[in-house]
Amino acid sequence: TEAAPLSAKTERVDRGEVVQSVSAPVRVHPVGAVYVACELLYARISAISDAAEIGQRVARGDMLLKLDDVLAKARLAEAEAAVRTAEAAKLQAQAKLQSAQAFLGQAKAKRDVALKEQKMILENKELTSQGLRDKAAQVVTEAEEGVNYAEAQVKEAEAAIKAAEANILKAQAGVT
Repeated sequence: TEAAPLSAKTERVDRGEVVQSVSAPVRVHPVGAVYVACELLYARISAISDAAEIGQRVARGDMLLKLDDVLAKARLAEAEAAVRTAEAAKLQAQAKLQSAQAFLGQAKAKRDVALKEQKMILENKELTSQGLRDKAAQVVTEAEEGVNYAEAQVKEAEAAIKAAEANILKAQAGVT
C-alpha cells in the first residue's frame, strides 16, 4: 500500500497582531556545542559573566568567567625561587671548583718539590742514609696522594656544576 501524498497550504508571512497563542512542549536541539576548558589544573572560578548564560551569543575575547589566580601566582613564585636556589647552588659549585683547582695546583707544586728533593738524595747515595732516602720516598708518595685527592675534588666540583645547570633548566621549565 502506498501512502497518500500530504497536502499543505502555504501563505505569505506578514506582520500583524497575534490572534492566537499555542503552547506545546518542544525540544530544541542546538546547532553546535562549545566546550570551555582551562589549562590551569587547580583554579577556582571567582566570577561568571552575564554573557555566560545559556543561549547568549558571545564573541571571541568575551570574558565568560574569571579564575582565581592565587594558586597560579603561588606556584610561579615557588618555581622562580627554585630557579634562584639552583643558580645559587651553581655559584657554590663554581667556587668549590676554583678552590679545588687551586688546591690541585698546590699539590702538584708540592709533589714537584718532593720529586726534586728525592732525586738529589738518590743521586748522592754515598752521602745520605737509607732513612733519609726512605723519608724522601714517603714525601713523594704523600705528595702524589695529595695530587690524586685534589684531582678527585676537581672532578666532583665539575659534576656538581653540571648537576646545578641541569637543576636550573628543570626549575626554569617550571616557570613557563
